[in-house]
Amino acid sequence: MSVVAGEDVHSEIVSASSLFSIYPNPTTGIFTLQVKGDVPTGNIQVEIFDMRGNALLSTSYASERSHKLTLSDFSPGLYFVKVIAGSQVESLKLVVAR
Repeated sequence: MSVVAGEDVHSEIVSASSLFSIYPNPTTGIFTLQVKGDVPTGNIQVEIFDMRGNALLSTSYASERSHKLTLSDFSPGLYFVKVIAGSQVESLKLVVAR
């Protein structure tokens, strides 16, 4: 890996190790959670939290490359999506905009 002056190398390393991605982001309510690497075995649990840390949604689904979720009834704002797949735990930011 080469380093170019002025680039944030840390954020590049963090995003490279990320197992999941969400799109579109920002979203109007419906978004896709996608596995970027190998599909974990077993269920994938998804929890959605607001800015205050209140749990708003908890769901799980069988391992698959992508899964659609909806936050259409949620107010516009910033939410945190916690994904648990086996021993992997990852938190992603999601913006809901109208």
